Amino acid sequence: MNRTFKKLVVTGLALTLAVTTLAGCGAKKKDTAADLSNIETMTENTLPISKEEITLDVWCENGAKDFVKSYNDMSAVDEIAKRTGVRLNFVHPTGATQEQLNIILASNDYPDIIFSNWDSKAAKVLDDNIAIRLNDYIDKLAPNFKKILEQEKGIKEQITLPTGDIVSFPQLALDDKFLCYDGYFIRQDWLDKVGKKVPTTIDEWHDVLVAFKTQDPNGNGKADEIAFGGLPYMFKDAFISSFGVTTYYSLDPKTQKMTHASLQPGYKEYIATMAQWFKEGLIDPNYLNAGKKEVDALMLNDTLGAYYGDNNNSMPKYMQMKPELKLTAVPYPIGPAGKAYYPTPAVIRTARSQGGIITSSCKNVKEAVRICDYLYSEEGQTLLNWGIEGESFTKDANGKKQFTDKILKNPEGKVPYEAICQYFTNRGIMGVVQYEAASGLESNLDPKIKAVKADSVKYAQEADKSLLTYNLKLTVEESREFDLIESEVKTYRDEMVSKFILGIEPIENYDKFVNDMKSLKIERAVEIQQAAYDRQMK
Repeated sequence: MNRTFKKLVVTGLALTLAVTTLAGCGAKKKDTAADLSNIETMTENTLPISKEEITLDVWCENGAKDFVKSYNDMSAVDEIAKRTGVRLNFVHPTGATQEQLNIILASNDYPDIIFSNWDSKAAKVLDDNIAIRLNDYIDKLAPNFKKILEQEKGIKEQITLPTGDIVSFPQLALDDKFLCYDGYFIRQDWLDKVGKKVPTTIDEWHDVLVAFKTQDPNGNGKADEIAFGGLPYMFKDAFISSFGVTTYYSLDPKTQKMTHASLQPGYKEYIATMAQWFKEGLIDPNYLNAGKKEVDALMLNDTLGAYYGDNNNSMPKYMQMKPELKLTAVPYPIGPAGKAYYPTPAVIRTARSQGGIITSSCKNVKEAVRICDYLYSEEGQTLLNWGIEGESFTKDANGKKQFTDKILKNPEGKVPYEAICQYFTNRGIMGVVQYEAASGLESNLDPKIKAVKADSVKYAQEADKSLLTYNLKLTVEESREFDLIESEVKTYRDEMVSKFILGIEPIENYDKFVNDMKSLKIERAVEIQQAAYDRQMK
């Protein structure tokens, strides 16, 4: 680890520094990329990559922070170093992720690899010489990734900038079922007690939630039921698409042009509806601050009636830990927009927004490219998704993988997803996430839980996705302008939407909110998104 980067990490990245420093404002410096003119094109990424072990610093969020302190504690990290000669030393943010990343990008001294969301910043980090251009490296030194680009339709288009440059190695989800991991869940036993059916419209949802709030479905004689709740980052996507808008830049369902929710009449109706539900006591009063432990406690203490969340961790956990708790998946609701729209673009993005850039501070660029490529190989994918053969999984005579009892019947009582994190995780790192492995973690689940998961995936697949777009790639100039606008727009929008829903700000002030958004140049931001969309559709 280089001295400056190490100092930033040790000091907690000096969070008291001004975080208004924009990524890429540091002085430009000479690209340290190696010369490839005398290197033959590899057809196989032969191992080891380095005869003597080298270490590459990888900055990324800890996608398994509920289960492990650091990716460095996972067994596969040692296994990767043993097989390749390259040790990945993971460094995770300890506080506000984006603030810490901004400070690193402004430091002119970067970790070797940074894994983050580069959607609107890709062109900028390349132009500022923070990231190196990967095209020639992929062609010469990344045969596994190159093969995927050639064989999988749409991946290359999703990761290529308007200039033709490729900046990051993305995380890929090649099976769309893997992307269908969010959905609505409701207590079927509560529905039975209050005499209601699974809601399919916004009006039916309201009727059900009122019944949950007023008819004591948990039967304890107390008015302690919370009809609807969930984690804050999930709650913001609940119900909004029923009004024909999303929390992201999306397509107008009528014109199929790019828009922002604040410019659409459906957004006001959505906010007014949520504000009314909150006033009626149908929404968790702590929804803005509820953490995982708080939401878990609400459900397991028989207090929460419904939520919007994941179908691969929380839902199975609740039904396993409390068998009498009967959850059922719910279709995406139809509202004033007239269709069951899906709310988030991640569901269609096989090349996910997150990816790993190799920085201009990297002194071992060729090795960095090859270790990234290794994670797309069959062997690398296996380590990321299944762990280590003989320990976390085995193969049958036909080569079919299955997890061992260390994972599926963990002696320490860990759920399978937590148990596999002893070996590695496919979250927050380059490579390919495999639905087969995700399903394998659920192979020992009760058939009733599997049925709820299958319904949740089916409802996500069936939901209308015409509001959503693939990753839109901006030019350097667009990126700089858009990020300046978006940083102010997002902060103001989040603040005001919360105030409206909590009743702090009356909905009568909504028009002022829209005018304020326009003064923050939201319409210009939409123009930039439209230009990127037009290029993508050519």
